[in-house]
Amino acid sequence: MSSEAEFILDFGRVMPAKANVTVLARIITSPQHAKSFMLALSKNIEAYENKHGEISVGSQAKHHLGFQGNQNETSD
Repeated sequence: MSSEAEFILDFGRVMPAKANVTVLARIITSPQHAKSFMLALSKNIEAYENKHGEISVGSQAKHHLGFQGNQNETSD
């Protein structure tokens, strides 16, 4: 979970037909760096879509995946 002093980005694998998410990598950074990363990513996505067309977001991204807790936990 993120706090006032740090922002946690968990990267995991979601397998079809399985409810659990396995965290494979974790990045802990400051909230300022997290926001700078988000802004840079947004600009890059906008440039990509201007060149190649809109990126389609599948149904999997439309529901809550439950990324929370610590690295040793799994979620439904």
